[in-house]
Amino acid sequence: MGSSISSVFSNSDINGAIVILGLDASGKTTLLYKLKLGEVTSVPIIGVSMEEVQCKNLQFVTMDVGGRDHPKFNATLLNSKLKATQKPIKGFIFMVDSADSRLAESSEILTKYLELIPELAQVPMLILVNKQDLPNALTPVELFEKLSIYK
Repeated sequence: MGSSISSVFSNSDINGAIVILGLDASGKTTLLYKLKLGEVTSVPIIGVSMEEVQCKNLQFVTMDVGGRDHPKFNATLLNSKLKATQKPIKGFIFMVDSADSRLAESSEILTKYLELIPELAQVPMLILVNKQDLPNALTPVELFEKLSIYK
């Protein structure tokens, strides 16, 4: 997992923020704590959770933004935390639960955050397809088609 992130965000010191977005229960907090603590620990997030992470040769601040509820509020909260830390957005990870039936909602929330936080359209994005081990999981290609990623 850390090597995928290292390959996308390849600077040795990002000196910025990596924002983690996605619907509730998509695995955002699990990813954050796996990177930070090396173990899977998960608690639901309301609003924005901010952590400093050292992952291999990368050092960065992560912002885990709560699920689908209140994207405008979360975007405002995220922007205020970024201003307080003076860390620019250097990239973002969009988490998708490959077994979740709310793919249209995932696509809508991604579009909404891109509208509310214009900086996201200017930085590298990693779409992380999570929960591939579940029996009803879609393949990454199927997910990208349903999310209209290729358009």
